Amino acid sequence: MVRINNRHFHEAYEYIKEDAADSNSSCIVFVSATDVDSLCAVRLLQAILKSDFIQHRIVPIADPQDLETANQKLIAGDDELRSVIMINCGGTEDINNLLTLNDSAKVYIIDSHRPLNLDNLVPETDHVCVFTDELETAKLNTYIDAFKRTTSYDSDDNLYSSGDMSDEDLEDDYGRVRNPRITKRRRYNDRDHISLTSNQRSERRRLNILLTNYFASGYYYANSAAGTIYELAQQLGKTNNELLWLAIVGVTSQYIFEKIDTSRYNSYVQEFRTERTRLNIDYTNEEGQNQSQQQHASFSIQAEDEYRFLMFRHWSLYESMYYSGYVATKLAVWKDDGKKRLNHMFARMGFSLQQCQQIFTHMDMDLKQQLKDKIAAIAPMYGLTDMCFPSFTRNYGYECCLSASDVVHALSTLLETSPTAITRFKGTFDWEDKDTVWGPKSEDIVADNRAVKSSRQNWWMKNFYTAYDALTGSSADKIKQGLQLCMQTQKVIIDQGTDLFEKRGVKTINRCYRGVTLEQHTPDISIFQHPSSVRKLALFITEAFREHGTRNLPILVAVADEIENTSLVIGISGAPTFGETRKNKFSLAYAETAEKMHAKFSQDSFDVEVIQIHNDDLQPFLRNMKYPTGK
Repeated sequence: MVRINNRHFHEAYEYIKEDAADSNSSCIVFVSATDVDSLCAVRLLQAILKSDFIQHRIVPIADPQDLETANQKLIAGDDELRSVIMINCGGTEDINNLLTLNDSAKVYIIDSHRPLNLDNLVPETDHVCVFTDELETAKLNTYIDAFKRTTSYDSDDNLYSSGDMSDEDLEDDYGRVRNPRITKRRRYNDRDHISLTSNQRSERRRLNILLTNYFASGYYYANSAAGTIYELAQQLGKTNNELLWLAIVGVTSQYIFEKIDTSRYNSYVQEFRTERTRLNIDYTNEEGQNQSQQQHASFSIQAEDEYRFLMFRHWSLYESMYYSGYVATKLAVWKDDGKKRLNHMFARMGFSLQQCQQIFTHMDMDLKQQLKDKIAAIAPMYGLTDMCFPSFTRNYGYECCLSASDVVHALSTLLETSPTAITRFKGTFDWEDKDTVWGPKSEDIVADNRAVKSSRQNWWMKNFYTAYDALTGSSADKIKQGLQLCMQTQKVIIDQGTDLFEKRGVKTINRCYRGVTLEQHTPDISIFQHPSSVRKLALFITEAFREHGTRNLPILVAVADEIENTSLVIGISGAPTFGETRKNKFSLAYAETAEKMHAKFSQDSFDVEVIQIHNDDLQPFLRNMKYPTGK
């Protein structure tokens, strides 16, 4: 049991269940705490584990340093540990080097990050189980076979010619000490050593090139972790409306933030529609409904197209369009002509500005009913040809109706908003019990010995639990709070982006990528202290250049930390159109540049395009960095 494809997810779960039968055994769930897909995935997994009375501990972590600290404090020395489940983390790491496990423990990795670390996929690491998709099987088989064959060759004619290994041999390509489990299988005795023939050398070179290309092609995202765990729930016969909704939200977050393409998203939608039909009975005769049927219908999920302007059900139609990346960039609202075009479009639709600037629920009923037809007829005249995408909505009793997109934006804002940003919005947003939300960091798992620090380390965990609680129960109160907060932050993101365009703040660097730097004195810098909010700004800039740029280049955004003398840096690959994806090579560029300059940076997320770097190194780092080209 090393690699587990879709058909066999339930078999891996049975191992977890069997290991949990021992009353003294323990199970730890590590979850990446910075994105919505992980949040939904851990909620799904928790529901499955609870249904089988499996005791477990959920441990949110932000980056590999947190995982190393958690290993020291929670894993090393725990002889009762039987199962470690990793959600959206661990897939790109060598688990044998990272975790100090007892001989009975197994690790289960459910991670959407790619490419996978091949050390975790060979037979010698049978205690590490990686959930994969059948669509990946053929390619993975090729790379795993190449990896196994290269480890069977000597790295040169004399390497491993004795039973001893040098310090150099005990390190991997990144200078990290190899785990004895791995080095043991790579050690040869004198009597077993055979010099390679010229054909073997040629074959070895070919395999090394194949493996180099596997990692050098760039990072990307595979299936949603929430979607994967929902598939597990299907195989176990444990699905319900609540779990379906969590899976929908997780997958939608990956699509909205351009981590998966339209083809992959549509395949999920098709599956979810089938599930929705099975789990939601459409009662058409209201008079014939009994009480339980009415209650079921009031919490039902509906398949419904979603507009690419934000939160329109809860905002004014005008602000929803003006502050959406799609409409704002299509019409170039940072220019006077763009604002006029938006106003003119509303006029052509027969909607007065007075109506459009009201909260959507207060608009005239006939205008709301005409909206879909009007947009279909008028919007294409203004270049808005793909205003909708297939999605889902959910009724929260008789309280409100939320789309999956609404929930994604609310949760991502709860995850990313700093305490300073909350203070910035005082008077426009009332956060209940905020003293309990912004507490000290957990000393259990947050690493405090980093060479490159960020103020985000003090509050991200409280944000995670705030968003985690927002997914609990049938009330939408906390989601609606997140929506109100999102409206404020979205205004800042779009205003910041338009200000950059007006002041020509987006620079082309080394003719291979576009760069933006926000310094500490930048207004509203507190809004951009989390990878999620910086990514939203980067996506807005990307969308603008899709419409108005001459070249499609990757985008890098660097934001000064509001407290520490460091900057948060995130690079996105910038696919030509929304709905397409492109592999991200920024992590390769970071490593190459840092080695050349002897600069220090910290990988501040399991998304490898996110780093934290000292401000003194930032500008030389950006000037010297070249984004890799080619396939």
